[in-house]
Amino acid sequence: MGEKSADNLLASIDKSKSNSLSRLLAALNIPHVGVSTAAMLAQHYGSMDALLAADMTQLQEIEGIGPELAQSIRQFLNSEGGQRTVNELRSVGANMIEPKRRTTGPQPLAGKSIVVTGTMERFGRKEIQDLIVKLGGKAVGSVSSKTDYVVAGTDPGSKLAKAQSLGVEVIDEAEFCKRAGV
Repeated sequence: MGEKSADNLLASIDKSKSNSLSRLLAALNIPHVGVSTAAMLAQHYGSMDALLAADMTQLQEIEGIGPELAQSIRQFLNSEGGQRTVNELRSVGANMIEPKRRTTGPQPLAGKSIVVTGTMERFGRKEIQDLIVKLGGKAVGSVSSKTDYVVAGTDPGSKLAKAQSLGVEVIDEAEFCKRAGV
């Protein structure tokens, strides 16, 4: 590796230490924890220390986190490997806090838990989930009885069937845009 490449690599590693707690949690590869769950955990707890102190019951108080997901999180954080990884990241100066998001502008989706499934015409999956969060809602990865509604695009898969079986409202992308004011 050349000197310039090595310098770039070291600069990238140093820069990654300042990433948000939500990005760190997503990168830990905790089973069943994706980007949206990592963001919910980081926003709810605000720090790695607070998350480490949370028990199964406290984890399940977060909308979208059920017993299976809470158990997966606790198992990882209580495991020898999980503890070693967190301690090593802490020792090299990785960011372990997440500032609370400031709410600016209208929040038409405030308090709503929304699942997105299928392919959208106007938005990519990540883009629509970011929009839901920006507008005050929670972009949840799985359908439960606590889900307010499901935005279904083409080829929606099993999430649509689960929503229908639970009686959760299903809307299309156009209706979502109307409700979100976009």
